[in-house]
Amino acid sequence: MRMDTPCPVAVLIPTFRRPEGLALALESLAAQTVADFPIVVADNDAEAAAGIAVARAWKSERPGCEISWISVPARGLSQNRNAGLSHAFARYPVEAVAMLDDDSHAEPEWLERLAEAVRGGEADLLGGPTLYTFPPATPGEIRGLEMFGVPYASSGPVPRLRSANNLAVRRRFFEARGPELFHPDFARSGGEDTYLFRSALARGERMEWVAGARVVEPVPEHRCAEAWILSRHRTSAANSARISRMLDGELAAWRREVGSALKEVGGGLLRFATNRRPRIVMRQRFAGAAGRIAGLTGALPSCYG
Repeated sequence: MRMDTPCPVAVLIPTFRRPEGLALALESLAAQTVADFPIVVADNDAEAAAGIAVARAWKSERPGCEISWISVPARGLSQNRNAGLSHAFARYPVEAVAMLDDDSHAEPEWLERLAEAVRGGEADLLGGPTLYTFPPATPGEIRGLEMFGVPYASSGPVPRLRSANNLAVRRRFFEARGPELFHPDFARSGGEDTYLFRSALARGERMEWVAGARVVEPVPEHRCAEAWILSRHRTSAANSARISRMLDGELAAWRREVGSALKEVGGGLLRFATNRRPRIVMRQRFAGAAGRIAGLTGALPSCYG
């Protein structure tokens, strides 16, 4: 442990039917270079409650660790994150809560780096890199896709963060925004984090990148398949259009998203005409254009159970 004062950050792990991943995430927290920080597990499967069972077992093996858990009956990504944040801030006198997804694990200095940034700055939201690992046979063109990259090389203020995985939320920001920080309309589609970041930018709220706060996410084999990647890109684009409609109004959203769709089609055609590799990027462009138009017309993608 390198910090002389109590850690100002609690950790929230939202979980849904991934007991093995949750166990690995908890093990990574046991190896952190800071100590005496509370952990909350929010289980979104109220019937089976496998996540709560993992948390109980972990607690029994480490009676000195502070871990609590809640069952969240309302199904959805947004609902689970919101309930976990509300519980963490109500139960623990911390300055911020950092989220770690149940398919990721934290590097040993993850929480120390976030805690330093919370203490040393005023950002409302703080995020760090997610480093992806792949099955051995994954082609280089898949490993090199932008969606698996790190958006910023160094720490500091940024206009937008990448994901709710590896995201710290400051208490005053959460209390000012209210208990539905993550918009419930994105419960099944994902995009709840994108909505948060775009709305924060529009409101002048501060976001910060913490380059040393790193988590690792193993990519399962099915997510390396082209069909999954294109579906994910189409869904993300549809969510972007939905968010534009919600934040900017219909006319501005149509202008923005149709313009972006045309650029994606143009980029895809250029890659096709020049035979530029990898070809999957061309297909991503077309999938993104289709997704934006679908989002403008009210299509509601559903990716999560």
